[in-house]
Amino acid sequence: MSLFKSISDFSKYVKLNSAIEFDKAIQPYEPDAVRDYIAPAMSKALFDKLNAYYNDSNPVPDSALDSLLPVVQAALARFTMLVASPFLDINIGSSGYTTASTQQLVPASEARVRKLDNATEALAWQNIEALLQFLELNKADYQEWVESSSYTMNISNLINSALEFDAVFSINQSRLTFKKLRPKISKIELLKIIPAISQELYDAIIAELRDNDVSAANNKILQYLRFAVANFVMSENPSDQYAADATAFLSAVMGIIDASESDYPLYHSSSVVRSTSDYSQYENTEDSKVFVFGGGPCR
Repeated sequence: MSLFKSISDFSKYVKLNSAIEFDKAIQPYEPDAVRDYIAPAMSKALFDKLNAYYNDSNPVPDSALDSLLPVVQAALARFTMLVASPFLDINIGSSGYTTASTQQLVPASEARVRKLDNATEALAWQNIEALLQFLELNKADYQEWVESSSYTMNISNLINSALEFDAVFSINQSRLTFKKLRPKISKIELLKIIPAISQELYDAIIAELRDNDVSAANNKILQYLRFAVANFVMSENPSDQYAADATAFLSAVMGIIDASESDYPLYHSSSVVRSTSDYSQYENTEDSKVFVFGGGPCR
């Protein structure tokens, strides 16, 4: 089953020549686009529900699915076109691989095709961003998504969307750029943020983000943490200005949580504080094999 009943449905989102054999040239690549891009974002369960509803000859009206349909179609059409693109000007027959041309039409240049593919990919990822924002705003209507691993993976960091990243460091709200940066975001949080604020406090903030109910205390440090993550991510080397800014933002967080045990009990009871406080009680003697300097943990 397809989420486009005709070429006219598809052409709302992608410009196509009406003479193209849509069912043979384009639609065969739709399942690949669903598997690789759409289902991972919205969950296979929710996509299958929408697809069945769309293709039901006599469905029970569902306003939530009616609202979701064009948001999904926009992303799916562009990703389907992106998957199909390399195959559109290649014929496979008894003569092997050939490319057709006429006196009126010739194949587009490689540069033009690349430009179109790049633009299509960028737009498709913006549609994914729009889809995720739509689902988040209306998640009470889409429990299949909320209960899926797609939802858990979507909110797995301190920064979870292009819009959130753009609020602390400009990437022109590009979902494609954010997608490329996300592995580094995870790495920065693992190597820089968690060792500073503790696994326990970090996990609590992520859980609150998933519940869309961040406590007042954690909300006080969340934006500082996001500024720190974004600047660490964009830093090219440990001595550049971005790294310095990131360190300053993280230091501001540490100042807040160190000063308030009642607001951040998870941090103050964590191994991060216990392991560093052990050294502050250490006394050097003439017989010491290890000497400790500084009188306390370094921030």
